[in-house]
Amino acid sequence: MNDTPQPDVVYFNLGRVWTIALNTLVEVTRQKVFYFMIVFALLMIAAANFFSIFTFGEEAQHTLQLKFIKDTGLGAIGIFGAIIAIVATAQLLPAELENHTIYTILAKPVHRSEFLLGKFAGSALLLVISVMFMGALFLSVVFLKERHLAATNHHQTIELAESALANQKDIPPAAKEQILTQARQKADQLVADIHKTAGYSGIVKALVATLVKLLLVAAITLMLSTFATSLVFTVVVSAMLYFAGHLEPVAQRFYAGSQTVAGKLMSAIITWVVPNLAAFDLADDLFAGTPLAWLKVLKIVSYGAFYLLVTLTLAHLFFRQREI
Repeated sequence: MNDTPQPDVVYFNLGRVWTIALNTLVEVTRQKVFYFMIVFALLMIAAANFFSIFTFGEEAQHTLQLKFIKDTGLGAIGIFGAIIAIVATAQLLPAELENHTIYTILAKPVHRSEFLLGKFAGSALLLVISVMFMGALFLSVVFLKERHLAATNHHQTIELAESALANQKDIPPAAKEQILTQARQKADQLVADIHKTAGYSGIVKALVATLVKLLLVAAITLMLSTFATSLVFTVVVSAMLYFAGHLEPVAQRFYAGSQTVAGKLMSAIITWVVPNLAAFDLADDLFAGTPLAWLKVLKIVSYGAFYLLVTLTLAHLFFRQREI
């Protein structure tokens, strides 16, 4: 009978992943850059309400003002969210190595996959909280602006009709009432158009797409940090990939018509290797007034989930081979 003790098998445990994620969330919220970016983004969103009054164009002023606020607000959330995703995530592994805490953690029955996934989950929680916080203020600004424009335009439309009737004494009472009724109907229709332009459903869908993009950016940054030896390298390359992802459609169109082997190879590399981050930006659709279907958002989320899975898998493979 063999009495040799068998080694204990340590299985993957989501509880340990969640514990690491919460600890990571606490760590990243202590970073000053997080609060700086959040405050700056909130100021940009709030300032959009003020600067919207300076919009000019052929469309009605209420339409242009609301579109300007939505475009500026989503842009601020996307840009500052990306800075948070890159800077905060890039410091996770270097900080653990510098403080030597990673040796203590991995010496315990903790898989490297659990550690890495926990780090990403903590960064993801930070991004979810950030987008929800900025999105709440963004929706509040749009709501307040919509209410103000609706009340102002409704009042001005009826007041204009009443002023015109006051200067015409010979109009029969029945005709006056008909004109006022038409003015009220026009004012109600104007309020309905303003509410439609606000497009709260479209804003929520755009925020969902933006969040998925930020999670993908964080995953790419984490993957780079698994083999990079410099924090600066991770931040710079992540930023370059961020801009490259937004320029992917331009590069794709450039190489699409190429008949050379090199051109076709570059087209394939750009299509499959570089994620199209521009696909997650729905601000142009909102600005153009294009209705956003949930099916389109689902396709964007599925596209992001695919690249997210691939990126985290690569991160795990790189981190597993790294000597610690």
